[in-house]
Amino acid sequence: MFTIDRLGGYLLALLGNSKLNEYEVTLMDDVGNLFVEYVLADGIETAAFNAYELSSQRDCLLKDVRMTDEW
Repeated sequence: MFTIDRLGGYLLALLGNSKLNEYEVTLMDDVGNLFVEYVLADGIETAAFNAYELSSQRDCLLKDVRMTDEW
C-alpha cells in the first residue's frame, strides 16, 4: 500500500519540489505472522505516523519502519 502525503491540500508528488522516499513497514498480527508494506513519505516522522495508522487499520503491532535503499 502506498500513501502520498498532503501539504496544504496539495499532493506533494505534483509540486515537483519535494522528494518522497520509500519506507518499509513491518507489521505483526496476533498469531505472530509478519507482513511487510511500503509507504511513501517525505521524512521518517511522517513515515512512522503513516505506519502507525496502517497498523491500527490492520489491527497489527507495528514492529519496524526503515527507509529502503536509495537508487
